Amino acid sequence: MDDCASLADSKIASHPVLYLPANVPTPPKVARLKQQCGVDVRKLPRPITELAGLSPTRLDVQGLLYLPHPYVVPGGFFNEMYGWDSYFIVLGLLADHRPALARGMVDNFLFEVAHYGAVLNANRTYYLTRSQPPFLGAMIRALLDDPDAFRNRAEAQAWLRHAYPLAVRDHDIWLRKEHRAGDTGLARYFDLGGARPVQEIPDSDYLVTAIDWLVAHPSIHRDYLVKAPEHPDAAEAAHLKTVSCDVQASAVRRGMVQRLSPQCGFLSRRPRHARIRLRHQFPFRPVWRIHPSLRAGGTEQPALPLRARPARSRGADRSR
Repeated sequence: MDDCASLADSKIASHPVLYLPANVPTPPKVARLKQQCGVDVRKLPRPITELAGLSPTRLDVQGLLYLPHPYVVPGGFFNEMYGWDSYFIVLGLLADHRPALARGMVDNFLFEVAHYGAVLNANRTYYLTRSQPPFLGAMIRALLDDPDAFRNRAEAQAWLRHAYPLAVRDHDIWLRKEHRAGDTGLARYFDLGGARPVQEIPDSDYLVTAIDWLVAHPSIHRDYLVKAPEHPDAAEAAHLKTVSCDVQASAVRRGMVQRLSPQCGFLSRRPRHARIRLRHQFPFRPVWRIHPSLRAGGTEQPALPLRARPARSRGADRSR
């Protein structure tokens, strides 16, 4: 964790803060960060035993969640360890004969389950209520299949005895009622933080780039967006309710989203005569200086064409 740059967060404007689990002693290398990097090292207010066991809104300031081992980040805008991104990173590390780094990343996820309640979207405090598709079991299997990941069979079996119950515990999250997609037998994304905007979006320009791309390519944006007047009359509002959202339930102020209703995804840019609204509700993240479309009790987010997403820089090691 001697890389001071890894402690900063480009998504929100704040002084670097590093949080440790409430019941984990402060490692000496973390204590040294106060002098080396000027980071504010804090303890979480209580132990966390399940996803959303602690709401990020109860923290005075958002920060990085401590992990004990080095890891690789996607890069650029994303300088923390992400859930399903890391599955593909682990596969690449194993293919590149770097099993120690790959194993350290999987051990970090096991640490997350044990101390933060689940494999998180990423190791930032504002992700304490969100997870990503469950790839932990696949990462465990990839390590066990690599002949160089463990010194011998006995070490691998001992590691698996530790890892397996944590993997089961993480997978059980997706069997909870909140994550069930009706009676389909499938699981869906769900933010257990409730129907509120995610905290890392308001200060971010990342989403602006993607929405600008959609607007600039109307012939291929596949009806993700529909135009609507800023002040729809009753007839227009009724139509928008069938194709986008209930605008009567969405309180909006000029130039930005102030509050989103549980049913409405309202996209608002700089002051204009017209707004652009989400046409459908999809399972991933929307774009623009906005907040995700919301449903009662959680968020469901619209997907984007792959080319709408800004390119990520190559992954870089972040020593933790």
